[in-house]
Amino acid sequence: MRIVASACDFPAGLPEQENIELNSGFRCVRNKDKSNRFIADWAYQVCKRMLDANKITPEEIGLIISISISPDNLVQHQSVAAPRLCHPLQRALGANRAFVFDLLDSDWATAIQVAKGFALSQDYKYALIVRAEKMHTSILHDEENGFDVPDGVGVLLLSPQEASHKPVSYTYVADSEHASLHFLERHDMLSTGYKARFEWPFKENTSTELNRTGREIIDQHTEHGHYPDFIVAESWFPKHHESLGDVSDKVISQSAEQQALGPFTIPYFIREINRLQEAGNSPKTVLALSFNPFLMRYSAVSLSI
Repeated sequence: MRIVASACDFPAGLPEQENIELNSGFRCVRNKDKSNRFIADWAYQVCKRMLDANKITPEEIGLIISISISPDNLVQHQSVAAPRLCHPLQRALGANRAFVFDLLDSDWATAIQVAKGFALSQDYKYALIVRAEKMHTSILHDEENGFDVPDGVGVLLLSPQEASHKPVSYTYVADSEHASLHFLERHDMLSTGYKARFEWPFKENTSTELNRTGREIIDQHTEHGHYPDFIVAESWFPKHHESLGDVSDKVISQSAEQQALGPFTIPYFIREINRLQEAGNSPKTVLALSFNPFLMRYSAVSLSI
């Protein structure tokens, strides 16, 4: 698949540190969208700007895939959880020819693989992959370890291409506990307005094991010295992928704020790479590493830009 364009949006630029005083743990950052907008409206605005900037009409979109996990704030009625994001987004864009899929508990690489497989049987020109999250009003952060997911929107616009790349590879992190959602008791829901709390047990070697696994995946995809122009690895908390050995010159560097982008890391840095192209630098390939903390699984995919 070829990445045609990428877009993302956050409530106030990059995520800002919430006042969570922890000496250890994940110490994630949450960017809170304090506006009254709904996820479908927010995603529509980001997609519409990107399509207009690339002079692509909604009729040219043949596939829309959502990988969002937010349980509410989808449409006008806050408690509505279905239909998911894709149908309201398709209707708002006017992409009447598009097939739509909402993938739950998924990631960017898996969604790209689905789009790639769909292209083998359907003749479409462009595909949209969207992740839009707004959870701070209904999901509490992990009070013990600081795990959290920022609010934001990320979008990838893809087109099929004949050139083949390796299929998506999946790697589970061994002997590590995964993140989860712990639903609150009914009386706590009624008194606080929150539905659940993130939980992810933290161990001192968690970041070491994640980084080691990430490096092994990169080695598998760069065997025989065939390195991509860039490597983009999702970072969900400080120290996640802060060092990937002797391929560090290929890895897109991340500031402290950018280490909190979590599920929006890939569209954010694909957008930055596209800007480099516009400035005259023309990278050809990107190795993207998605990470799903709820499955403790990496997904890696090679892309063209």
